[in-house]
Formats: sequence, C-alpha cells, structure tokens
Amino acid sequence: MNWIISFIVFLTPFAAGSFQASADRRASSAVNITVTSAGFNSGSFATFEVNGETLPLTSGRGLNVVVLEKTGVMQDFRVFDTYTSTSESAAFATFMNGLPDGTLVAIAVRSDASSALTTEAKHAVAACGGTQFGDLGFQDSWALVCLKGGSSLSEGFQLRDAGPVVTTALYAPEIAALQGASISLTVTSAGFKAGSFATFEVNGETLPLTTGRGLNVVVLEKTGVMQDFRVFDTYTSASESAAFATFMNGLADGTLVAIAVRSDASAALTTEAKDAVAACGGTQFGDLGFQDSWALVCLTGGPSVAEAYRQNDAGPAAVSYTSSATATTSLDAETTSAATSPATTTSAAGTGATTTTTTLAPCGLFLCPVGSVLDPELLSSPGSDADACCTANDESVDVGVQSAGYDDGNQAVFFAAGTSVFAARSRGITVVVLQADLRAKSYNTFDTLTEEGSDELEAFLNALEPSSDLILMGVRDEGSIKLSAGAKAAIKSCGGTMIDSLGFRDAYALIGRKNGTALAEAWQKRSSGFAVAVTRRPAIKADTSAVPICDAKVAAPPMRGTFPQNQLQLDAGCRYALWETPGALGCLQGRWVVHIGTSNTILWWIQFANFLHPGAIRPIRDDVSLGQFRLADLVIDQGVITYQKAEMPEDCLPKVKHDSEVCKAAKAALLSAPSYSPTAVRLTLIIEHYWPNTGSDLDLLQAASSGAWGGKMAVNAHVVTHYVYCMVMKDRSCTMAAYKQDVTQEENLGIFRAEMEPVADKLQAHCGPEAAFKDCTVATATVLAWQDPRYNDFQDVIRDVMASRGSRDLRLLDLALMGQSMPGEAIRGHGSPVNFLWAVQILLNGMCPLDLAASGNFAKFEGPTCHATDVANDPNFDNCPEYRDQACGPDKTHHWCMDWECAADVPCKMVATGGSIVQANLTGACFRNLSVSFEEQTASSDACFRVWCLEAAEVPITLVALLPALFLLAWMWQWPQRLRRCCKAKQEPKEEPVEEVLEQPVEEEASDSKFASVTEATLNKSATAPVDVSPRSKPDMDRAVTVHLGGGVMDEVVPDEQAADAGEIHAVMAEPSAAKPAPKTPPKAGDKFPLGLARFIAAVHVVLFHLYAEGVTPDVYLFGWGFTWVPWFFMLSGFVLGNGHECRPNKDGILQYTERRLVTVYPLYASTLLPALVIAKGLGVQKKAVVLAAQTWLLQAWNPEWPEHALGAHCWFLSAMLMHFLLFKPLTWCFDRLALRGAVLTVCAVFALPWLAVIIPEALQARLWYADHHWGETDSTIDLVVIFVKFNPICYVHIFALGMLMAKIRKLVDGNVGGLWCRVVLESLLPASIVGLLLVFMVKDLRPWGYQITTQVGLLLPLQATVILGLAGLPSLPLPYLAQKASHLDFLEPYAFSYYLFQGLAYSLWPRGGYLGGSTVLFLLFLFGISVISVHMIQKPAQSLWTKYPNSRRGVPVLLTLLLVGLNYIPAAGPGAFTGLEAEVRHDAEMVDVRLPLTDPADDLGGVLINPSLFIHEGEVKIAVRRHHLESWEHIGEHNGSVVHVIEQIWHSRILLGSVSFDAGRWAEWPKTGVAPFAASEVSAWTGLRSPSGQAWRQLCVRETFLPENNTLLRKVTTGPEDPKLLYSDGLAVLFNSIPPRGRDGCAPAETVSQMYLAHLGAGASPAVETTGQRLGCGFRDQDEKNWIPFAYQGKLHLIYTPGPHKVVAVDSEGCRDLYETAFEPLKRLQERHPELKARGSGQAVLVNGTHTPNLPYPHYLALLHLAKPSTGEYKHFAYRFSAEPPFAMLQISSELPLQTAAPARGGAVFAFGSGLLLQDETVVISYGAGDLEPRALVMNLQRLDDMFGC
Repeated sequence: MNWIISFIVFLTPFAAGSFQASADRRASSAVNITVTSAGFNSGSFATFEVNGETLPLTSGRGLNVVVLEKTGVMQDFRVFDTYTSTSESAAFATFMNGLPDGTLVAIAVRSDASSALTTEAKHAVAACGGTQFGDLGFQDSWALVCLKGGSSLSEGFQLRDAGPVVTTALYAPEIAALQGASISLTVTSAGFKAGSFATFEVNGETLPLTTGRGLNVVVLEKTGVMQDFRVFDTYTSASESAAFATFMNGLADGTLVAIAVRSDASAALTTEAKDAVAACGGTQFGDLGFQDSWALVCLTGGPSVAEAYRQNDAGPAAVSYTSSATATTSLDAETTSAATSPATTTSAAGTGATTTTTTLAPCGLFLCPVGSVLDPELLSSPGSDADACCTANDESVDVGVQSAGYDDGNQAVFFAAGTSVFAARSRGITVVVLQADLRAKSYNTFDTLTEEGSDELEAFLNALEPSSDLILMGVRDEGSIKLSAGAKAAIKSCGGTMIDSLGFRDAYALIGRKNGTALAEAWQKRSSGFAVAVTRRPAIKADTSAVPICDAKVAAPPMRGTFPQNQLQLDAGCRYALWETPGALGCLQGRWVVHIGTSNTILWWIQFANFLHPGAIRPIRDDVSLGQFRLADLVIDQGVITYQKAEMPEDCLPKVKHDSEVCKAAKAALLSAPSYSPTAVRLTLIIEHYWPNTGSDLDLLQAASSGAWGGKMAVNAHVVTHYVYCMVMKDRSCTMAAYKQDVTQEENLGIFRAEMEPVADKLQAHCGPEAAFKDCTVATATVLAWQDPRYNDFQDVIRDVMASRGSRDLRLLDLALMGQSMPGEAIRGHGSPVNFLWAVQILLNGMCPLDLAASGNFAKFEGPTCHATDVANDPNFDNCPEYRDQACGPDKTHHWCMDWECAADVPCKMVATGGSIVQANLTGACFRNLSVSFEEQTASSDACFRVWCLEAAEVPITLVALLPALFLLAWMWQWPQRLRRCCKAKQEPKEEPVEEVLEQPVEEEASDSKFASVTEATLNKSATAPVDVSPRSKPDMDRAVTVHLGGGVMDEVVPDEQAADAGEIHAVMAEPSAAKPAPKTPPKAGDKFPLGLARFIAAVHVVLFHLYAEGVTPDVYLFGWGFTWVPWFFMLSGFVLGNGHECRPNKDGILQYTERRLVTVYPLYASTLLPALVIAKGLGVQKKAVVLAAQTWLLQAWNPEWPEHALGAHCWFLSAMLMHFLLFKPLTWCFDRLALRGAVLTVCAVFALPWLAVIIPEALQARLWYADHHWGETDSTIDLVVIFVKFNPICYVHIFALGMLMAKIRKLVDGNVGGLWCRVVLESLLPASIVGLLLVFMVKDLRPWGYQITTQVGLLLPLQATVILGLAGLPSLPLPYLAQKASHLDFLEPYAFSYYLFQGLAYSLWPRGGYLGGSTVLFLLFLFGISVISVHMIQKPAQSLWTKYPNSRRGVPVLLTLLLVGLNYIPAAGPGAFTGLEAEVRHDAEMVDVRLPLTDPADDLGGVLINPSLFIHEGEVKIAVRRHHLESWEHIGEHNGSVVHVIEQIWHSRILLGSVSFDAGRWAEWPKTGVAPFAASEVSAWTGLRSPSGQAWRQLCVRETFLPENNTLLRKVTTGPEDPKLLYSDGLAVLFNSIPPRGRDGCAPAETVSQMYLAHLGAGASPAVETTGQRLGCGFRDQDEKNWIPFAYQGKLHLIYTPGPHKVVAVDSEGCRDLYETAFEPLKRLQERHPELKARGSGQAVLVNGTHTPNLPYPHYLALLHLAKPSTGEYKHFAYRFSAEPPFAMLQISSELPLQTAAPARGGAVFAFGSGLLLQDETVVISYGAGDLEPRALVMNLQRLDDMFGC
C-alpha cells in the first residue's frame, strides 16, 4: 500500500506541473514549493519539496512547520505534536504568532494533529490564510503554503481514509506590484450542483455582469476598475477552450485577472487552456472535474493571489483578496452583547497578497463556566481563559451564538450556561429554540443556498408562537444566496435588524423572541471573523445541599436509588451527609467497629481502614487476603497506627460451621490483645462463612467488651454469600456437604433462616445504648453477583428476619439495593472501592452526629482504581503495580491475583465538594407500569430447514428404503448358485484349476472432516474414504467371472479373452457357503481377500463419526474415532491393486488404465450431483460454478479453495483416487525392482515419514497449529495449508504406496516362511489388531501421542494395517480362521461404497433434524436400503452401458459440467422457502413487516443474513448485516494433557457491507405499499477490517469450559465480528461486538468475552478498504459487552451503555467517559420484580424534532431496547424515547413491537432480535433478524409509532 501512496505522491506534483508549460513567462526568482500530508490511514508521512528537491527532514506526528526564505532556503523546522498535548498546540500558536509578517511558511499534518488542537492554534493558521484548518478531523490530511499575515498561496485538505493531500504553490515577488492599491476582491464559483452561478465583488460591490456557463474571466486594473469581461463556454466546444487560451496568453504579464467557473467548464477543456491557467499561477485547475466549482485571482505570468476548488456537490468555491484592512463593528449593552473577531491586515511589497484574518481568539469565543459571565467590554479583546474574559456572577448565565462563514471558521455554535447546546454540522441558517429553563426545545438547520431551504426557514419561523422561548439563529458557511424576502421578514419578526446586510459567506448571529426585539444580534462581513451575540439570563440552580439529610438511625435506612455522576440519589428524596477523614475520626474516637463476613466484607473493612488512614491496609502486604487470615485487627490513634495484626488462629479452619474450642480460645486472646485508648479507633475483621460461627463470635465479642472497650462497640454482620455458593451454585469451594444436598429452594431457605434467626435474636438482645454493642447492623450482599433470582431469595430472608427485629440500634443495611443502584460498580461479584466507600458513608450516618459531617454535598472520588471499570480495563494490573508484583508474580493469571484485590490495594480517596447533579427534564415523561409476559411463546411461522420435516415418518421412510433392499438381496442370493453350476459345466475334469487372479476394484477414499451442515444438502464435511470392493479370485472359474466394478456387481459372464481386453476384471462377490460343501481341510488363502465385512464396518464407523461430529447421536466415545479409517481405505486400495499387479501385470497404458478404473465409480458418483444441487438450491445455498465444474472432472481437492465448498464435499477422495490411478503404473515400475529388504525398508520409511507432521509442530510448541482453521474459511495462509493437508491427493500418495508395498512383501515372503509359528502369527494378527483398535477407541487413557494429526497422515496405520494382513493371510497358507468366518459376509462388499457415497443425500432426505438419539439406528438402516437400491438400480445398469459404449462415456463429464453449471444460474430459494415467514406481513394501513431484499452471492456454505443495520449517507442506503452459520461437532480432544470429550460450537460470523440507491418518493410510501424503496442489494464481506495489530479480523479468542464431572470440554469458537450498527462519527462508521482477536501472547482466560469495537469506513464505504477496529473501553474487559446504542450529540459520539439504569458515556480520542446515569421508574420496578429479566439496547438512536409526535411534542431521541430472559433465550422488543439534552433521561417506553419471530435452525425458543433503527422522511424502519434466519424490517410512519407511546 505504501508504494502506491508514494507513487501517487510522486506523480501529483507532475500532474499539477503539467499545466505549467508556460513557465518561461514566470519570473526567474520564483520558488516552487510542494507540500504533502498523509494522515494515519493514508500512510502517515509529511514531505516538503522546494524547486524539485525534497528537504532532508525527520517529520513527526502532528503539525510539521517549515519556515523558508524568499529564495527557498530553509530557515527553521519545527514539529508540534498536537495529537497528545494542548501545550503543543499552545507552542505552535506562539511560534506562528511570533513570525514576522510576510514570512513564507509551509505546514503539513502527519498521522493526526486534531486531537489536542486548540482554538488558538486554529487562529494562528487563519492568520496565515488557512481556511480549511478549522474542519480538520481525526487523522485527516492537510497541507498549507502561506505568507504570515497574508493569504494562503496553496492549501489542501483530505478526509481520513481518502489518501494523502498534495499542495503546490509558486512564490514570486511580482505580486508586489499590487501593493499600495486599495482593493478588496471576492470571486465565487458554483458548479451546477452547487447552485450554478459566478459572482465578482470589488470593494463590496458586486459587478453587474451576466455570467454564463463555462469560464467567466474578469480583467481588472490595480485599482479595481474592470477593464474586460469574457465568457468561454468550455462545456460544449474545444474552440472555446482555444479562444480562452489565446485570450489569456495575450494579456500582458502582471495583469490582474479573476476567473470563475459556472455550471461546468470541464467537458471540452483542452491542455492549452489548462496551460494558460497554469501560467497565471493556477495549481488546482488540472483537477477540474464535471460540474466542479473553481475560482482564481492571479497575476498573469506570476503566481496566483488566491485559488479555491471544490468538487461538484461540495458547495461553491470562493476566494478573496484584500490589500488593506477593513473595519469591525460591535454592539454592546448592559446584558446584551454582540461582537466580531478583530481583524489584522499586513501588507509588504514582494510578500504576496494580504487578507483580513483573526490573529488571536477573542473572548467572545470563550465559554465562561457557571458562576461567571462574559465581560461585555471584552468580547472583542483577545483572551482564552476565565481570568481574561469573565467576571464573577452567580445570578446570571450567558446564552449566545457564535457564527462564522466559510472563510472565517465555518461554524455556528449555540451555548447556554457555560455549555455548548448545539453545533451546526451543515451550511445555512440554524435555528435553536430554548425554553425558559434554557433546555433546547428544537434545533433545525435550513440550507438557504437553496430556495427550498429558504421556504422551510420562513415556514418554521412563522409557525412559532409568541412565548418566553428564546430563538437563537446562526449562519454557518453561507446563508444568504437564496434567502428570500419572506424569510428575512420572518427573521425580523424574531427581532432581527441586520439581516438585510447579510452577504455571501458573512457571519450572522441573533438571539431574540417571536414578535419581540433582539436580545443580541451581530453581523460580520466575510473575512472579518466571527459574529458573536451574547445575552444574560437568570441562573437556574440545582442545589443538592437543599435536599434534606436522610435519617440513617432507623430500622432500615433508605438505600434504593440511582447513581448519576457517582452520587447516590435516593428514591426517598433525601441524601446522606458526606464524611471526610477528620470528621469520621472525631466521631469514632474510643469506638470499636467489628465487621463479620467474607470477601466482600474484607473489601468493606479495607476501605473503612484506608478511609480513616490512607494506605493503612493493603491486602498482600498486610496478609489481609482471602484464605490467608481469619481475624484482623487495626488500631488508629490520633492519625497513627498503633496496633495491627492479621492472624490465622490455631485450629481455625475458615470454612467451617462450628469452631473448635481451641479456635475460640485463640480468637478470644486476639480480641483482648489491643489496649483501650479514648482517642483511638479500633477496626476488627472476622472471616465467617456461616451464621452459627457468627453467633459464637458475638459471644466472644461480648466477653471482650466487658473491659475498657465496653459500650463502645459497633458490629456489622454481612453473612450470606457462601450459603449461595453451597446451596444454589453447588460450588466446589463449598466444604459443607450438607449444604450441597439436592433439595428444594424452600428447604435451603428454611435452613438459612433457622441459622440466622438465633444470631439476629442475639444482636437484638445485646445492641442498644446501655448494651454491650452500641450500634449493630446486618447487611445484605453488596453485589448481585450471579443475576439469579434464587440468590435474591436469600436477601429476602434477611429482610424478613430483620423486619421484626430492626430498630435504631439494630439496623438493616440493604446493600443489595444500593448495589442495584450502581450495577456498574461490580468486580466479579465484589464491590468496587466506590461501592464500599458509599457503604462506609451510610454506616457513619447511622453512628455519628451530623455536625461532624463535611460541608460539601457532592462526592468526588480520586484514585486510579476507584471504579470497577478502572480494573476491568487493566488486565496487566498496571494500576496496582505493587500488588501485581507481590500477588501475581510472573503469572498474572494466578488464582489469587484478583482484580478486586487490586482495586482495594490502591487507596481511593473520597472528597466532599460542592456541586450539583444534572437534573433531567422530564417534560412529557410517561411512568405507566410495565408488564411483560414470556408465557407460551410461539413462532410467527413453522420453520423447516430440511427437504421435509415430519418426525413421525422416520419408521415408514426406513421401511420404504429397507424392504426393497432386502428383496434385492434375497433375489441376488440365488445368483452365486446359478453361476457356480454354469462354471462347473465348463470345467475340464482332470485339468488342475488355474487360478485366475483378477485385478481389484478401485478403492474409494475418505476424509476425517466433520459431518456437514444440513443446509449443504449433503454431509459436505465427510472425509472418509468410500469403500473399496475387495478381490475374490475363483480357482474353479477359468472361463467365466462375475464382473465386480467399484462396489456394483455386474452379473455378466465374460470369457477370459474379453476379461483381458477389458483390463481389470473385478472381484467376485462371496458366495454363500451353503452352495458348496465345505472342504475337509481349510482352503489356502490365495488371493481371495474376505474384506467385505471389514469394508462395510469401516464405512458405517465413518458415517457414525460424521453424525457424532454433528452432535446428533448419543455420546458414545467409540463413534468419535470413525475418522481414523480414512488412511486405511487408501492403504487398502493400494494393497488390492498392488496384489493384482503382482499376480498378473496389466498391459494397459496409464490413461487407458485410469479410464477403466473410473468406470467402476464415476456413474454412481455422478448420479449424486444433480439431486445434491437441487437440494442445495432448495435450501438457499448458492454454489460456485467453477467448483461445480471442477468436481465433475474430479479436480475439487486440488485447489484449497474448492473442497470445502463443493457439492457432497465428502467425495473429495475421488480426486485422490484419480491421482492414484495415474500413479499406479509408475509406482509399479519402481517397486518391481525392489527385493524383500528394500521393500521392508521402504515401508519403514513410509511409516516414519508422517511423524514429521507431529514432531516438527511439537518442537515449535504448535501442536494444534491446524485448530485455527474452521470449515469453509480460506482467508489465511493457515486455512489454505490445513485444507491442503486434509484434502490434497499429494498428501495421501505415500499411504497408497504403502498398500502396494504391503502386497509386494506378502508375495515375497510367501513360500519362505511356514511352520506352526507362522500359522500362530497369522491367526493372531486379526484378533490382536481388533483388540488393539478397540482399546484405543474405547479407553480414553490409551490415546496415541499426536493422535489428532495422526489420523490425517497415517500414524495409526500400523495397527490398521494388521487388519488387512490378518484377513489376507499368505497365499500358500490356509486362510486364517476369523478371515474364513468373515468371508460369509462378503456380500456386503459392493454396498460399502454406496453406503458412504449416499450418506449426505440420505441425511438430507431424513425427516428429522437435530438430535437423532434412538433414531440413529433407523437412519443407518435407511441409508443401507438406499445403498442397496442404488447399487442395483443405478450402478449396475450404468456400468453395463459404460462398458458397452466406451467412446460415448467420455462425453458424460462434459455434459454433466454443462448441466450443473447451467442449473447453477437458477437462483437459490430465498429465506422464506425454509423459514416459513411471509415476505410481507401487514399489521395495519400504516405498519408493515417485510423481508429485506438482501443477497449474499459469495456464500456457498448455507449461511444466513441476520441483524441488519441501515443508514442513509450520501444519497444511498448503506447496509451492514451479519452472515451467520452455526456449526457444532463433537470429537476426542485434549485438555491440560488429558483426553476429553470435546463439544465444539462454531459460530461462523462475518459482517457484510453494501449500498444501494433509493427512491425518496417511494420511501414515504413504504409503510403503505410494503414495497422497499430500493432494489435488491448484494452485500459483500468486510474484508478490509483489521485488528489493532494490523491483521485480518479472525483467529479470535476461544471460550472453553471444562466439566470435570463428565470429562467434557465445551468450546465456543466465533470466527468473526457480530451485529454491526452503522452510524456517523467523523464519517461513516460501524459499531460492532466481537470476541477479541488473539494477541501475540494468545488470550487470557478472562478475555474470551465479547467486546465493543468501532471502525471508520473509508471513502465510498468500500468493504475492501482497510480500516482498524478499535476497542471502546467503556465497559469491562472480563465481561461480555454488546448491545450498546450509539447516538450523536453536538457532533460527538455518545453511547447508551445500559438502558436500565440509563447510563450514557461519551467517546473521544482519550477513550470513554462516563457522563450520566438515570433511572426510568417503570423499568426499574419491573427489573426488581423480575431480576431474571435483562434490559439491553438494540440498534441506534435517532433524533426526532417532535413535530409529528403528539405524545411527546418536543425534541427527543428515539431508540430500541429489548428485555431478555437468558434462561430461555426469549426477547421482547420496545421502542423508547429519551431526552435530547443531558442527562438524557428515559421518558417513555412503547408497547411491545410486533416483530416476526421464529425458532433458530438448531432449535430453541422462538425470538427476533432488533438490530437497527432508521428515521427518514418521517418513516421509521426497525431492522431486525428473525430467529437467526433472515433479515427483516418493521416499517411504519412516525405518527403510527407515536400511537404506541400513549400514556
């Protein structure tokens, strides 16, 4: 990529310079300057070139500045890193402002310069003539050549991802000729789409010219008097271009010329015309495109004075030249001020043109904080801080408008009370209406460059009613061109008096009221800076100190509330007083505070201790770490720690129910150790898991309180968590077996109550003013850790027990309610420091007098680990380095290296300050109760993802296939007897039988791949060799044989001569022993191999493996080893064919031999392709034509991109078969020369060769190198390598050769061995091999080393090879006993191949999907029936025909190719074909549900498109959607060195992008017509997405869960990103969630969770443009993060982190910032009633202006949420509204959205998932996925949706 950028950069100066052919007209002293800038995504570089030489500079990130002498010699070079530091921006501004006027400067951005850019820096650039710097965004490219204090000589700007920008300028002293003349010149050009006009303004007066299409040229005297005006229509005629060039070349050097394009000037533009402009200094004219805008002011023969260029739809281009200063005006009043930026003019001969620019930011652009206001006397004075610009004022706040035209900053900003209310994002006049409380009521921008925009502005203002509302107006860019008289009158009705003066790109600001006078108004002429209007309004105060203090000395202090801005805002309407350390120590002098509980209690105690004495307790340093102590004591006396101890007392086990007497004595000794001091505070912590020991501790404490500490003790009991661990979770950490019994929840709660009540009674008896304990509290669990309603039951028991016992002295601290108020402050089931510091505050409120509390009312927390997110986003514990080094050691994942301890290790300080909570404007809020029912959920349709679905048909369909098969077998059973009688009649009586050794049939191969998805229409992942048909030569047949071809039997008598001519005549099917009496002596083995049973069993085992891998069979360990027969079939093929060659070498050539071999298998294979294609089409799977063509020619395994995408992918073995046939002859030539020793050594070498595939990865510690590949993926090198190893025929040649060598050795050994020992060995081979294999297949601990790869390349073959040898025996010796018995079942042999081949079709035809269970046997019988029928009805007739017509058969692959490729062009069935959902569901006249017309032509694995997101951008509908395909398989694997059963779920996921134009007229009619206003759109994979490391977004972290009770490893693999949401944030972007990509060191176990990422799309939103997905650190790294709702506020990206509570975060260059948190009472009550329900966000949020929503007629945001029930996987969807201003409180929730639901393909609850929200032309489009099946949209008009919000 970098070389392309470099090449572009290299060519660009020449492209620009090609129009400078008339350089001889320039002065010899001219300096040619080229500056190149590249933002981060565009290459990240900056270069400076002077007169063709690149300056030798080391550029850096940020702003690179070169100062040049007038001769081009470099004077200075600086780099200012304005990405990281505002101080760098300040240094840049200081440097620029310090340069003398007239200094020649070049500036370029590298990487990014915007993140820390200040207003001062922008004004410093404006002082050098830069006009586009104000638009600089993140990682944009920008370059400038300018004269300090004058105009820019050249400027260039490119958005991020749009590539580098190159700007070229010529500086020459000839421009000094203009000095001394007083002239102001403005030239504006507008192409056709920008307005089609051209204007020339001199000294404020527009020249009265009739401009025309093309180039408009004005020739001026130096005084500004027009000399000539011409129009050249270079749109239509090249002759006009020639005339223009002639005219320009005829002008004298130094002539002042102004040129502007109108409509279009490019169509007939010639090179001569471009050269003429280049001779006048124009550098951008060469880029002029169709209908672009371009303007130039220049001196002929010299450089340009000013030049501007904008593409066709980017608006007009304007330039201005001013040779003297202009005046400024201001309007001041007591409470109303208007100002403009001060202008400075510099003019020096020879330095270039000058312009009016702002040198320093005026105070009018500064926002004074609350408590101060702008000083009206200082509005125009320079200043950028409160000291320079503001005066103190608590009673008033500023309300203002800052406006700047395109040349002066190009912005319109509206502010109130020190905060920006709105920032206009587009040109025109923006109107903001503020209510009396200064909250925005509406904001609208009207493009008054068009008549339509002017009319809309007029109508809007006229519709406003007189009220107290403030009306703010501001111009951005341009607001005057089409501003009508009616619109101006409407503005005047709001108090405007200066609007008639508004000119092109002037600035204008107004604050007024309808039918009132202006409160402030400002107008500033173009190039004169900002216009600022400011007025003061009374301050609206929200004082939390006015909220009453809660009474914490009650039985149950209030705890329920929300947590906005880290403040506990209670529903009770009161607040708790805040305590700081001094007041708390004063209160607690002489007191003893005891905490009893477990891990959360430890954290509470630590925070209490560190609150009283920062740094007093650190977990590891002080041994206060769970499991390390039982009792800890701390005494703080007058700020000094005088006693500290953490002990594990003798015989004190931490998890027992009753302590021993020894333990109690040790505890008592420790409790009595510290001596009393009236100024000391004693804090004690006792670890207890259960209530009985807590009661014992109270007895010990009561005894200890009899001393000096008596009457001073406060006790807090916090015991519940371990009851849940034991009784609910059955956790292994629970040592109380009695608590883990399988009993009902009611029984568990009864036990809990029975053990708690005696302790509560004891506390009630001993707590009181005169009792042993002065203050007692019982607390519920702080954090709702498990989100399980059963856990809440224990909390309810505590509440119930305390309800009758609570008092002022014994209080219930319901920390569970407080934890629900701040759900984000949980760390793995533990409270954060903020959580427990609030618990400390509440505890102090109940113990201490209020006069010692702090005066502040706003809690501020200081520390690096105060919040849960601080540690969640710190996986390496960098925020607690000392804890990390002490507790974690080198392994940061050590069990006791806990993030919640890390948070407690670093002190978190709470400071009570002044402040207020941002109050929500709840106008229009509806608080009706929410009720949701998840009962009896039914799908909107009955989905079926198979050819048919009817479980009741399993038995009938089995019988339909099996009965005809049995009939055929019975009929075929008689044929061997008839054949024997025929052969016997032809046998000569005294002639010795001549053994006719026939060459054997082709061996059909297999693979070890998994069973395919049902949507493949076949088991497309099979990888098991189809079964070879074994040879059976017959001694009593010398004139006739049964032709047995490749698994099919052709019953035909063939003479020897014909057999020889036919090549390899195949083995005879075994005949029943009943046909002939058994011989008295065992027959010799000869060359008849009884392999039929073995072949068939192996084929069945492979099929069972495929089913097992699919997860549809019972969990039988044996099934998981079926894939090991893959290499056995290849070896068997080599053995049978090799034996035939050893007996009678074949004389055919290589090709002839290969063709005859293929006759035995190709017909049956070909017969499967057509039905497989038809089924695939019916299930919506589109195949690639090239793959179909390849597999008809048996080439599918050669290209790694083909085998996993083929029809019947399990038939890849035919490619290997073809290669084996081709190599068979050459291999025989090699092996014929081998003697026994050479053959044995070669076999050993072949057996050893595959070990390299295990040894090398093992040495590289990459044993599972192949595990990164998932079926169907071909994106990476590892994918291609794995597919190559699995399928490529080359990888199996050695196994085929091994079989041939075994046959040769068998022949060489025969006759040389004999005797009893030999017979014993032969007899034992088969049983030994069977026993050995069964042990491996059934005993988990006997798995071979490297077994996961051995079965791929043959390392288990030695055992399996003995099966062949045990069945074959030696020719001259009797056939082994077991082999003889096996021969009786040789009739199964011809069906093994078809059994394997038809497994995919059979499974597709099976009427039941999912788990087969007991139906597995029925399916196997059904498959057997199909196999028998196919052999006799397809294979035999086809072979007969093929043998009879050898020439015709060669055309079959050609015809088959044409047929399959032709049929492939028939579109596959749409989603409705198998989901059962209607394409359109009409709800009413204004609401319709439709299937979105999206297609994915690249998918051929049966994936579906779900969860779409739509967005309107640049006149098109942009589409993001997720491709989803779920696959599961089971296999044998490893975990921590042990063999385990692995259940692997693979979530194939990928984001696809697309765009399509739409019909705006049809869009508004969509709810009524149901017809989408855009055509069917193809979406493409987002291949450009890159991980932060720069790699493709794949190889994600894998989530594994080990279940030791059944030795099962659950592995969830996700292959790509999920659930995209399109949004606009500095350009089009995608928000998505994903499991993190693996880093360099892999993944930590806690990081295998979903996280949220943001990626910006490049120009055109092309899916191939590389862009990086950046993690948004708003949440937790160790918890699943998803379903965030993005929305834009004031041009910045915000996110709804959770709907309940409604938590809003902001995203900027520094990361995420928590902003606001509010609660919607109805949703909060619902979640409290049903804690199992989770409120989650959906889609995006869109801004609604409120004009068409009667139920909320104010500006607001519209968003989606869903209530999920995780236990069932059900969802309920709702729309909701939240306020348009901070704190963005939820206002209304709609009734349930009627989305179409469906059950997912693999079963489960029916559901729909809302994924997108789009509002366009008052039409609402809610996009969603129906049951993970198809993309849909619920479409309605805004009014119809509003009806669903009725309160």
